[in-house]
Amino acid sequence: MHSMTQRLFVIACLTCVAIPLRLDASCPRPGPPCEELAKADLVFIAEVLEATSVPRRDGQGRAYPDGITNYRFNVLEAFKGVNTGEFRAQFYFGGALDLDSFQSGRRYLIFANRALTGIHKSGCSLTREITKTGEGEWLPPMRAELGLCLKKP
Repeated sequence: MHSMTQRLFVIACLTCVAIPLRLDASCPRPGPPCEELAKADLVFIAEVLEATSVPRRDGQGRAYPDGITNYRFNVLEAFKGVNTGEFRAQFYFGGALDLDSFQSGRRYLIFANRALTGIHKSGCSLTREITKTGEGEWLPPMRAELGLCLKKP
């Protein structure tokens, strides 16, 4: 019996150690801007004009914690895959780290990838909200670096 208890203790310890590793691995740290620009299907700065969530429902009509949000953006700067002006796109939302949600009336720098379904995901990337302080700190260097990436052969 003592041997069985030790085995269970070792298994429990290994499980506790392995869990954080799995969580970290599910959302790898984004690479440098040029690398992320090359990997993304869409890269743009936009204001969210409208966001309409469409939750998935189970057989009893209860909403799942994930679904699709239909966005209407005003693209202010287009780096890849879109043009400036109005742009509509669908993004997955939910609890997974690789998903995202954007709020109406706010601005974002978005790096998005299109799934096989045609719906986008932007989490686990350099996507972030642009705030007044953010614009003064990180946005100008990021914008300049993305511009240089686009000029490289």
